Amino acid sequence: MGGATLGDPTPSNALPVRGGYHIMKWLNLHRIPVPKRMASHILIDEAHDIPPTMLSILDASPAAVISLGDRFQYFGENFAPPRRANHIRARQFRQSVRTDRQVGNLLNDVLIHHPQAPTTEFVGNPQTKLNELRYERLDQDTLEDFVGRKGTRIILTGYIWTVATTIQRLAAADIPFFYTGHAGDLQLLIADAERLFKDSSEFITHPMLINHRSWDNLRRQAGSAILALENLFARGGFTSTHFNQSMTKAVATASDHRERAVGVGLVEHAKNREYDHVLITSDVRYGHYGDVVNRGTMISTLYTGLTRARRTISYQRDMIEKMMAGLSAPTSKLKATPTKK
Repeated sequence: MGGATLGDPTPSNALPVRGGYHIMKWLNLHRIPVPKRMASHILIDEAHDIPPTMLSILDASPAAVISLGDRFQYFGENFAPPRRANHIRARQFRQSVRTDRQVGNLLNDVLIHHPQAPTTEFVGNPQTKLNELRYERLDQDTLEDFVGRKGTRIILTGYIWTVATTIQRLAAADIPFFYTGHAGDLQLLIADAERLFKDSSEFITHPMLINHRSWDNLRRQAGSAILALENLFARGGFTSTHFNQSMTKAVATASDHRERAVGVGLVEHAKNREYDHVLITSDVRYGHYGDVVNRGTMISTLYTGLTRARRTISYQRDMIEKMMAGLSAPTSKLKATPTKK
């Protein structure tokens, strides 16, 4: 490594080219396109998640490359996904295949406040019917009603803290579930959150918490999103060990019981996917509406969550109205956190 970094770029000390992004970067730097013999046409779905280096390789390819993306499912820098080269013809598709007209109209009222506001309306599919179900509060009856629906089901949250408390509720009720993220990372986060709650910040290693020196500091940043977890810790009986035990009840991906289990995860985890029944927790509206990054994240989160459902979409009765009020008065702050997740 030292020889390749400081010495002459000769074959004897050249850096190795490894898999994945390393290869893409190497191909891009050497301006090596996709060979014509490999394909005459390339069709790419979910192109909003393609790295810029890969797009450069594809744009230089002699093959016909068609990429389809959705910029409102992109959560990266400036909410502007990597673009194709200027000589590539661009087209906008307004009509959704999955989302119906009613939800489409609702989304139009929200998307106009996005940092990358659309130039055309989002048009729902007139041939589909999506049942909107609004709950008063996410109590146990509401949770069990949702879990009892036939088909694929998922509970999507705006913040990781709500994921953790939802998993705890499902496990306590012996409801089969699976987590859409990385279980080990979530368990480390809750363990470090417990240490922070108990004033043991010197042992914290999770990236989300490593810069917090007190629970009060985290609460000021996380606001309402972390109150449910704080209440569990404050009762005195709940620890990260209990949470780890709850995680052992998660249904494995390859399990025969996966079809009867309900998914739990961040809205971001569900982008590019679809489910028969989707329940969105009210924390998707928490955030500083006056901050352009937070506003964009909230809107993309709501948009992505609402457009994942095929049959029913459930959310708190006044959630959209409260979010619209915040967007219309962008200097307000609704007990929120300036950083997402």
